[in-house]
Amino acid sequence: MSGHHHDERDPVASPQHTKKIIRLKGMPDETGLSIRSVWEQVAQGTLPAPVQIGPRAVGWLADELEVWREQKRSERNKRFATDGRKDVLREVDAQPKRPRGRPCKVPAATELADTKTDA
Repeated sequence: MSGHHHDERDPVASPQHTKKIIRLKGMPDETGLSIRSVWEQVAQGTLPAPVQIGPRAVGWLADELEVWREQKRSERNKRFATDGRKDVLREVDAQPKRPRGRPCKVPAATELADTKTDA
């Protein structure tokens, strides 16, 4: 054969073939974030904004997501280099934990007793 055609699986394919758009359903796999967290981070400006690809469709440019991943990797490496691994893990453990289960309600009788003593 005289010519070699690149396909998407070819590691030496031109950059034109490696550019893709990631749809919203694919964002959890690409970022590790839930769909809700994706939108929250877009609103905060910590995740690249999507591009409009149709009247009701948006997507994220794969190369912009790669830059975001590299930024996250760099932030992690800086944190580990300055704090040390144990300190970073302690910092994560120090985060306040939400109570599990349903919230407890105060019985109505206790509320009435509190108001009578205040009067």
